[in-house]
Amino acid sequence: MTKFEIRAHVERQSVHPSITEDQISDLVEGFYAKIALNERLGPIFQHHVHGDWDEHLAKMKAFWRSVLLRTGEYKGKPVPVHQRIEGIETQDFEEWLSLFYTTTQHIFTEEAAPMVNEAARRIATSLWLARSNDPFASPPIWPQANETIHLQIHQHSNVREELMFLFKALIKGFLLPGTLVLNWIGITIEEDGGVLRSFINMCFWGVVLVWVVLTFFVDF
Repeated sequence: MTKFEIRAHVERQSVHPSITEDQISDLVEGFYAKIALNERLGPIFQHHVHGDWDEHLAKMKAFWRSVLLRTGEYKGKPVPVHQRIEGIETQDFEEWLSLFYTTTQHIFTEEAAPMVNEAARRIATSLWLARSNDPFASPPIWPQANETIHLQIHQHSNVREELMFLFKALIKGFLLPGTLVLNWIGITIEEDGGVLRSFINMCFWGVVLVWVVLTFFVDF
């Protein structure tokens, strides 16, 4: 009598129903474009993909389809590959995640993006543990996407504030000669209305410009 083995059909469900293959392609291409331009991570990836980014992107698209859409098509072994890469530090994983977060927020829905980011954190943890020589090591607590994005916004805000401070300092420096002359002759800025001060500033900086040109650019 022939025995038949009956197995239940297991339907592979994606991490989130809104995720599509096109979104994953955009994720991989956008993410690795940021990686390639990163001062720290760019050279590391460039060295280990041997300059063949097209082949690497194709592998990563298959990998992320397997992770996010549960296609099962990726048959590679990322852990041994990453173990052979020398010089990777915990900060590199954090930078990797930061670039990943800034990519997912523009591609996936508000509901799907956190799930994609969580998958990335699990992968970062697995790779970090695989590289650790301590079997009892505790993996880092990776920053959440909102924390990383908030930090980047704060850093950009600080840069804008510093540039604005520099701009105001340059303006004050440019107006200083006329302001000093007005103070010396006893005329307020309101009384002058900006006429005499502007004339003095133009004369002063005009003389400075002529002196610079004659000194450094003209041979007698």
